[in-house]
Amino acid sequence: MPLIIKYLKKTWQGLCLSLVACGLIATPLRAEPLKAKPWKPPVPPQARFAPDFEQDPAAWIQHLIQSDFYYPLQTACKPFYLPPQGTRKGTVLLFHGYSACPQQFWELAPQLAARGFAVYVPVLPGHGRRSRQEAEKWIDEPSDLPTEASWRRYEEYAAQIAQVMPKEGLRAVMGLSLGGAVAASALIQAPEQFDRGILGAPLLDINPPSNYFLPPLSALIPEYPAKWDDSCEVERAGGRGGYCQFRLRALRGMQRLGQETLVRLNEVKIPIQIVGVEKDGTASNTAQKEAAERLPQNQICLFEKGANHSLLSRFDSPFEDKFWITPLNTMTLNFIEKGNYFETDGPAAELGLMRCKAR
Repeated sequence: MPLIIKYLKKTWQGLCLSLVACGLIATPLRAEPLKAKPWKPPVPPQARFAPDFEQDPAAWIQHLIQSDFYYPLQTACKPFYLPPQGTRKGTVLLFHGYSACPQQFWELAPQLAARGFAVYVPVLPGHGRRSRQEAEKWIDEPSDLPTEASWRRYEEYAAQIAQVMPKEGLRAVMGLSLGGAVAASALIQAPEQFDRGILGAPLLDINPPSNYFLPPLSALIPEYPAKWDDSCEVERAGGRGGYCQFRLRALRGMQRLGQETLVRLNEVKIPIQIVGVEKDGTASNTAQKEAAERLPQNQICLFEKGANHSLLSRFDSPFEDKFWITPLNTMTLNFIEKGNYFETDGPAAELGLMRCKAR
């Protein structure tokens, strides 16, 4: 047995890199940077990070206190609320990806607020903890991430946060990657709270063969450290919030949530837009297709190869041209506000699905 464990530890690092984390980069950074410095959205100027004890829903106050008071967070990982501008049309709840943070929505959230939507952007349980620096290297603190034994923390969290949604106006939920699975869980557990939802590259399973190897390996060596390549640290230096390091048991917790959520999606009756990317190196497009087959009211489309798994984030792989983000934002706003499914542009390159219009 010691020889087997030694062999698995030696070979696991390569397998880990093939898992490419949810909410993180799916392709390497470009070798040559663009001539112009890539634009990155700032913190939304109207964002509110502290609770309003007179007006905020109790579930939101509880979330803010628990997430930041007991566990100091990275600046980019702080949950925030954006009040609507003008007449309030409704409320939108946004869930970030696995190794990312609420920062992923710094660009989209203000656009929703400008359309009259109140926007809540929480931080996932165990995510976004403040890192420490040792010998010019950053050390993440991912020990509180849900695991194989505690993955239901994501479910409990989804049900809790769903309670911030009021009864008035349009109510929508959107999630990226792991956040897509959390959003789906919220829709399953609190169907009366939402009118429509968007699942962005939802992590309902990881790609084979890693999806088969991860369960036994996480049981055998749960504390084995996994980390992304040096490009993650380059992104961190550029202001990206989130983790570059974690452990196998946490990756399995993420996978378990996705798998358990997928088989219950037939319970969701409201309109759902699923959006992914061709040849996704992180989330299983086959699982996303199965999700579409289970949902009574839905559309699914994939952005062409080259679009990043992180979809909305300009902090991930910052030297890409991000050709898809503007049309993605536009179609997201139209679906949330008017219920219009995403525009498509012919067949995608896999699984007989349609391609999202990006140009």
